[in-house]
Amino acid sequence: MRTRAWTASAGAALFVTTAISFYLYFSHLLVPRRWRKHNRPGSIYRPVEWAPPIKNSYSRTLVVATTHDVDTSWVQRLVDEEDDFSSAVYNVDADDGLYARSFKRAVPPSSFSSSSSSSSQSSSSSSSSTAAGNATTTATTPQPPKHTLTVERSKSSLPHNKGREVMAYLTYIIDHYFSLSDVNIFLRADRTDSAVHDDLFAGDAALMSRRLQPAYVLDRGYVNLRCQHAPGCPGMSVSSSTVDLSESAKRNAGEDSASDQLGSSLSDAWDALFPFDSMPTELAQPGGGQFAVSGRQIRRVPLLDYVSYRGWLVDTALDDELAGSMWELLWQFVFTGQAALCPDERSCYCEAYGVCLGEGQYRVFADARDRLLKTAPHSS
Repeated sequence: MRTRAWTASAGAALFVTTAISFYLYFSHLLVPRRWRKHNRPGSIYRPVEWAPPIKNSYSRTLVVATTHDVDTSWVQRLVDEEDDFSSAVYNVDADDGLYARSFKRAVPPSSFSSSSSSSSQSSSSSSSSTAAGNATTTATTPQPPKHTLTVERSKSSLPHNKGREVMAYLTYIIDHYFSLSDVNIFLRADRTDSAVHDDLFAGDAALMSRRLQPAYVLDRGYVNLRCQHAPGCPGMSVSSSTVDLSESAKRNAGEDSASDQLGSSLSDAWDALFPFDSMPTELAQPGGGQFAVSGRQIRRVPLLDYVSYRGWLVDTALDDELAGSMWELLWQFVFTGQAALCPDERSCYCEAYGVCLGEGQYRVFADARDRLLKTAPHSS
């Protein structure tokens, strides 16, 4: 009897142990992998894996296409005033097919202070053996600015000055493909061009750049800087070989003759630029040719594709205005694969810029804006 009881007890214990083991094993599988891997014990063969830290700041570069007659001093001021900002300014009407480039990267104050403190220590040790006049000169040295700008001036040789800002944007991507900032903001140089900047920010490119939320850009990958739909949304309807521009897209393209030529040229351009993608039934995004893209999203597209796009721009028979207008319809497809990208205006302002309005508030603003647009003289 004792042997039989002992056997039954041992069997029950074995069953319970096995059941608990199976429970622990399968419940472990139910835990999401992202949590499992960060809670595994470390050993000399496998270090502890920690979740990546949340970044409080992101590197941001303003990529600006300008001409010789536009004042771009606001770009330098913005870089100097804002942390983690740098700029790459391209002159798109330089002589002899050369683009003069001025690349400015901000150095955080901490690194400047550390270097200045070390230099001050060395200078203080040497100043003890110098005359009083030298000490007075050192004491009156002006204080450094908030950021120190390292300026590199060079010329990037390009075959032609074509395509307005498109050539500058593609050149920046090609030249900096492996060293892109977290967020890259592509802009035209005129700070207060109401035709391309958003009306909610009084057409101020500096204000838009300041308020743009880097985390939102990293999350979306690609963000059109213009939340306002018109011009550009709705956009261009495509059916077989026929292209029909909406009124919004025609306003984006400019004159009626230019918009008609844009529609007739797009089909051939699409086949050359995207030979492995069928032409979509609609192309639409807010106009202006200004957007922000994360470095990671840019690198999702092979570098040779950007080289190919720039080669097409050099070889195309389309003039600057037409090629530039065409690319305003294509950027969202290049970076996201989406032919139409027209997010809700109110949500865009809130998520991209942190300006969150109630439905009633936004309706009042939108109505006032639309009335002004109807009464304003037409500009291309």
